[in-house]
Amino acid sequence: MFNHIYGLFRLSSSPMALKNNPAVSKYFIALVPLESIQNEILKLKEEIKERYNSQASFNSPGHITLMMPFEFKESKKPNLIYLLDSFVEKQLPFEVKQDGFGSFEPRVIFLNVSADDVLLTMQKKLGFQLKELRIFEKNYKNQAYRPHMTIAFRDLRKPQFYEARAEFENRDFNMTWPAKGLFLLKHDGKRWQIDQEFIFKG
Repeated sequence: MFNHIYGLFRLSSSPMALKNNPAVSKYFIALVPLESIQNEILKLKEEIKERYNSQASFNSPGHITLMMPFEFKESKKPNLIYLLDSFVEKQLPFEVKQDGFGSFEPRVIFLNVSADDVLLTMQKKLGFQLKELRIFEKNYKNQAYRPHMTIAFRDLRKPQFYEARAEFENRDFNMTWPAKGLFLLKHDGKRWQIDQEFIFKG
């Protein structure tokens, strides 16, 4: 099912270990849009790659991060799955609204995400519950949580960043899509893969 809906990014079929410690893996938690939205995001990433020689964003599907990457013991993964299963029991689906582009100097270009109360409250509650497993939020440069969808970052050089920001900052881009669940993503040593989906059941 996931291969069809999410196109380029497959579900991991088995645990993939970090090279230096097979007992630990890297994960993050996010909202991931359906294939029709992914296709639009992919077009933007392709444009960034062709015009500004940045392709790091291809290492993950388009997503809105709820919990930044963290390392976690595979032996304790059932605890994480149980926590996320419990979290979505009372969470209702909601709409995600995206309007225009933004940036974080000196390398990040992203799609804006409307920071409505539903999304902000859910992210805050999730972060609070994850502390039970000693998973802690690491704020970007001590900034408050700002939902966004990255289309260029790590390998975007500073001169190209300013060119891209000037190009995208006034460009129109609007879309709305349903958030129907959380996604646990896992790093396979080269890229982030969807590991599991947790459907909102509230």
